[in-house]
Amino acid sequence: MFFIDTNTGWVSGDSGVIMKSTDSGRNWNIQNSNTFHDIISIHFVNERLGWANARNEERDVGRNEEKDFNN
Repeated sequence: MFFIDTNTGWVSGDSGVIMKSTDSGRNWNIQNSNTFHDIISIHFVNERLGWANARNEERDVGRNEEKDFNN
């Protein structure tokens, strides 16, 4: 879970799930991550620019991929 302020934050998880809240976590909207791999970490610098690290177990166990995305 990562919040850039008291209202705006994201959560990530299994199968590429990323969700965004703009009301302090009361409601969440699904974001498109373009992956089905488990997302193990997420970080944003502002509301439009962030990074997510996804575990790609199909290639090498423990090897991570980093993907930039704008929402």
